[in-house]
Amino acid sequence: MRPVCRHWFRIAVAASVALACSDPTGPGLSDGPHLVLQLVGNIHEVDLPGASATITAAHVDGSTLHLTVRYGGGCGIHRFAMVAGRALGESFPPYAQLRLGHDDGGLDPCSALVWRELTVDLRPIIPLVQQSGASSLRFVIVEPDQQASQVGELLLSF
Repeated sequence: MRPVCRHWFRIAVAASVALACSDPTGPGLSDGPHLVLQLVGNIHEVDLPGASATITAAHVDGSTLHLTVRYGGGCGIHRFAMVAGRALGESFPPYAQLRLGHDDGGLDPCSALVWRELTVDLRPIIPLVQQSGASSLRFVIVEPDQQASQVGELLLSF
């Protein structure tokens, strides 16, 4: 390859890597009942939608988090996301916060109280936990209003 072509090739590769690593839209939201935990650089800097939602029940079964979520609405599409930071708290087992995002579309004219079951695939965080030398993770879930959910601390073991 000629030197000029190599130079442009390197620029093209660098640009495509930069584009692949950036996420200008933020975490993906889902209107379905199944979510996948999304890992982000800094959980506190992620722009998640913050429509009100309360987690009324939660438990871990294998690598799946089961949630019962309550929110107002009933007519519009409601989308959710669950994120965690890539840095784990230093404890044994390691500790993490998971944040729930809720987008009500801003257009739901109904005021019914809706209960919805969600599942979250927690497998994306397992390699981070394993790198710390642990085989379990303690975590709490932060609701869209930035308050820790009342379901308490949960444990993922593998």
